[in-house]
Amino acid sequence: MEEQSNLTDLLENLSRLQVRVPEKCKVRVKIDFSKGSRQFSAGAETAESAFLVNSDDSLCKSVVLGSIVGASTIAVGYPFDTLKVRLQTGTKPLFGNLYRGFMSPMCAVIPSYVPLFLSYGAALKVLGSDDPISIVVAGGVSGICYSFVMCPFEMVKCNTQRFGQPLKDVFRQVVAQRGAAGLYRGLGACLHRDIGQTIAYCTSAEYFTRSTWMQNHFGSATAFVSGMLTGLIHCNVELPFDTVKTRFQTGQYINYRQLLGEMFSGGVASGLRNIYRGYGVWMVRAPIVHGTSFAIVECIHPFLNKWIK
Repeated sequence: MEEQSNLTDLLENLSRLQVRVPEKCKVRVKIDFSKGSRQFSAGAETAESAFLVNSDDSLCKSVVLGSIVGASTIAVGYPFDTLKVRLQTGTKPLFGNLYRGFMSPMCAVIPSYVPLFLSYGAALKVLGSDDPISIVVAGGVSGICYSFVMCPFEMVKCNTQRFGQPLKDVFRQVVAQRGAAGLYRGLGACLHRDIGQTIAYCTSAEYFTRSTWMQNHFGSATAFVSGMLTGLIHCNVELPFDTVKTRFQTGQYINYRQLLGEMFSGGVASGLRNIYRGYGVWMVRAPIVHGTSFAIVECIHPFLNKWIK
């Protein structure tokens, strides 16, 4: 009885202590009194907060985040995208009206970037974790969703950028010639591109923004620099498949074999040059666009965490 009384007093004293524990530190405490024995086991694990979305975040946060990231990415990066498409397809002149067709991807922000982030957040919720494997799986799932939503918009956008025709005219022409299914021309290349690039995007974003080394060396600029590095990595994964997709969508090829045969008809070196057309422009675009979007995400996170639970 005296031993139990002493233990009770000890627990009461501990309960009066005010111990501040960092938010990112999860502490698990287990007290076991089975069979008259007293066992105390405590484990502390440090889990860095995810940069994009956490597995326990509201899906509303994913919707808002997707809208903001999508709009900023397209607004900043569209002129570079136009140059890339013209280089990929051999269209001249390169410069002039670089925002032609801008409304197509901008109108696609809600139906494309929102499902991208929404499916990513939902996949993390199902997996119940923010660990690297979960991020890879969730990134792949979001890439599939993004492809199915974005392919019709890109079919119209790329033909507008190449041939310089109004969006409505291109849309009507595609539907008249190929039917509604023609809007999904190039879906296979889209899937190959987007599954790989979203996995690269999500894993790179979380790796760099959670890195203690990055935080120590770049401080408040960590988000911007992480975005620059993430952009370079994911765009290197994206570009080869994007070139094939763009050429297929804007050409009259029967299948991908015919397209690749033409691109590599001059040999491997010539084929690789064709595959990586527009590489310089795309690599200039990548750090600017993604560095900017990451900086914006960093700025709005406190508001999202406050207003969206």
